[in-house]
Amino acid sequence: MSIFNLQDKVVIITGGATGIGYSTAQLFARQGARLVVAGRRADACAVAVARLQALTEALAAPTDVQSEASVRQMVAAALARFGRLDILINNAGAIHRIDIPSATTDDWDRLVNPILRGTFYCCKHALPALLASGAGRIVNISSYLGWHGGQAGATAIYAAAKAGVIGLTKSMAVRYGPDNLRVNAICPALIPTDLNPDLFKGYPDREARARELAGGYPLRRLGTPEDVAYAALFLASDESQWITGATLFVDGGLTAK
Repeated sequence: MSIFNLQDKVVIITGGATGIGYSTAQLFARQGARLVVAGRRADACAVAVARLQALTEALAAPTDVQSEASVRQMVAAALARFGRLDILINNAGAIHRIDIPSATTDDWDRLVNPILRGTFYCCKHALPALLASGAGRIVNISSYLGWHGGQAGATAIYAAAKAGVIGLTKSMAVRYGPDNLRVNAICPALIPTDLNPDLFKGYPDREARARELAGGYPLRRLGTPEDVAYAALFLASDESQWITGATLFVDGGLTAK
């Protein structure tokens, strides 16, 4: 018996061309899903889809999740190609470290818009198709900072946006549970990707810096995009069919401290 089977499920993954999104796309493809890879950079989406097509049917959908019109077009492209939508992975986002006293309205928008507004737009426009599937699933990628708050003020706006994603997740889970739509969130801790290269800036020995950062985690290692992808697979699969409104920490034990 095969578990975590996504055979022929149609999945939209925002931020799907790189990092956590691309690792999730690869894993879902191996489980039989058909994919819509959405991202702001058309070239990156095209490269990702070219690689994924060796595993499954995939569509590149250049999308700016901050634009409602762009998100509407993304969902329409998915339905035009595949005729249905079963799973939405809201992974697109940004990170910018700045203290509140120094922050401007532009700094606020720079983080809140792609993270929280983008998740809202994607949920809003995917919702009719997900409900029509009869067993839709949404997995929102939040952050442990949306719950824990972090140890420094430089991520306060990011934390606020990610906390909003958790609130949206819970509210949608309650509202649409009777329609068999499951909505869950994943809260990763530090995952070194292209979104946070500054963590290694000024450190000539990247491996030594990674070991230093990992020392704060009970499991004594940093997370990988694959760690988050496997959590997303579980929440998107039938094996988690009585789980909704949950916040799953993928953080090496950090929030247990």
